[in-house]
Amino acid sequence: MEVSCDLVDDTATGAPGATRRGERADDVRTRSEALRTLARRGSARVIASCGLALLAVRAALGGAGVLDAVIVVAALAVAGVGEWVVHRHLFHAPEQAWVARRLGVGREHRRHHADPGALDTLLLRTPAAAVFVAVLGVVAAGVAVPLARVVGAPGARPATTAWLVAVLALGHYEWVHLLAHTRYRFRSRRYRRLARNHRVHHHRDDRSWFGVTSDVGDRLLGTRRAAAEASRPG
Repeated sequence: MEVSCDLVDDTATGAPGATRRGERADDVRTRSEALRTLARRGSARVIASCGLALLAVRAALGGAGVLDAVIVVAALAVAGVGEWVVHRHLFHAPEQAWVARRLGVGREHRRHHADPGALDTLLLRTPAAAVFVAVLGVVAAGVAVPLARVVGAPGARPATTAWLVAVLALGHYEWVHLLAHTRYRFRSRRYRRLARNHRVHHHRDDRSWFGVTSDVGDRLLGTRRAAAEASRPG
């Protein structure tokens, strides 16, 4: 899913959303500064424009029903595990793994670990965001359309709902990930915990805490570690 991350260097081309020289996440101190930083990124424009387009399409298709509610609840239930799978098995894929060799998955993420405050690798590049949105659309249709057929409902409405929820989740991931690398401190105890876990993942043990917006995957799949434990050798 990171195939296109290296296709366009926003900084080098001066494309919209390019990082300004010297601009880093660890220079950001407030949430408003973080929002302005995110808004300048091409990935944010891709996610926002696709989200608004999907919202308009969903509204045009008609009112939401029980199946839409089921899809939203199901998406929220599996989001944490899905995020864990992508982070653990794609972003942290060994260099010799097939996905790393053939798709380039993990290259940008290794650069992110080498310099966590660099925005070019912290946030998705513009083409990578477009690839993520497209893949999410395929996954959403692959889940929602068969489900709709089972209950005898048209597939377009639930598929659009599922895609919209997935794109919103991607935007949420970008936002939380950015804030976790800034000097801003979350007011919510839950997000403070997530940010602390993410710092453990970066600075003490990159085999733990793969969740960014949720720690459900880490708790269920055995990568939850206390900060003190993560700091021990081995």
